[in-house]
Amino acid sequence: MMNAPRHSHLPSRMDRRHCLRAAGGLLVGPVLNLGPLAGCTLATAPRAAPADYASAMRQAVQTVTGELPDYRFRPTPVGGFGVGSIYLDEVTQGRPADAESGWFLGGPDSWLARSLPPAERQHWLERLVTEASAGAIRFDSATSRELQLQAGLALLGYLAGEASIDNRQALQTQLRADDLRHRRLNWAQWQEAQRAGLISREIAERVQRGGFIVAAADVVLSGFSAEIAVDDVASPALIARLRAKALLPARVGATGSLRISEAARGRFVVTSSQPVVAAVLFKRPPPSTKNRAAPAPAELMAWPDAAVNESALSATEGRALRERGAP
Repeated sequence: MMNAPRHSHLPSRMDRRHCLRAAGGLLVGPVLNLGPLAGCTLATAPRAAPADYASAMRQAVQTVTGELPDYRFRPTPVGGFGVGSIYLDEVTQGRPADAESGWFLGGPDSWLARSLPPAERQHWLERLVTEASAGAIRFDSATSRELQLQAGLALLGYLAGEASIDNRQALQTQLRADDLRHRRLNWAQWQEAQRAGLISREIAERVQRGGFIVAAADVVLSGFSAEIAVDDVASPALIARLRAKALLPARVGATGSLRISEAARGRFVVTSSQPVVAAVLFKRPPPSTKNRAAPAPAELMAWPDAAVNESALSATEGRALRERGAP
């Protein structure tokens, strides 16, 4: 193997170790700090082309964050259930056909008491969820081209009810994200809010009983947009469905945050007004042998990881959305 040129654009071995240490500190340290990650691009060995959106996004995100072995990457770019989402244990082993909207106990937008004034609610949200930025993420590598294709297919499946296309050359997708952010739930602050009576009684009582899992951390894309170009000659029915969506005044997506518009003939732009959840880390409270009513430790990262039945999770979130009246 030839030696790399002296002025190689690739990070040195020391640089790569520095980036990985920074990523490790981000993911498991008590304080979020993404400063050392700014501008880090980790050189990795070539990988097989990802087979779906989740695996493609995992490869793209890990070039910035390092390995995220315990994170569940979302199967589509339309998910909005992220950090702070709380579910009953049934979602980890239940059957999708038996999923209930009640398995989703809520998230930051719902478990704070409704009586809180808007300014105080925002104040507590900022205390409950800490976040840090890694800056803009670029989708311009060979892996990212496959990611963009998979993202296009996933978006088509959601927006137009068609997750496949006969000729992939007839589909082009360009992804953009202004900021990749890592967010974490501060359980000590959650417990303080609960003691102050700021968490809705139903959620507080259910969490006190145990038998739940929580999205302790996530990775989100802010300023997310996707431009999808479809050959209108090859796929006229698909174009018609996308145009019908673009004409609707209502927003679409898991939180009603997506909007689709036709920028030019056969070229559609999908934007999100809220962060798009790329990956979630699920935790469950550790078992208590002496007093099961005792509060769980405040450091979420010390809790055991929770394995999730992805199909049951998706079914639960879908039912919760329908109950809210989302499209």
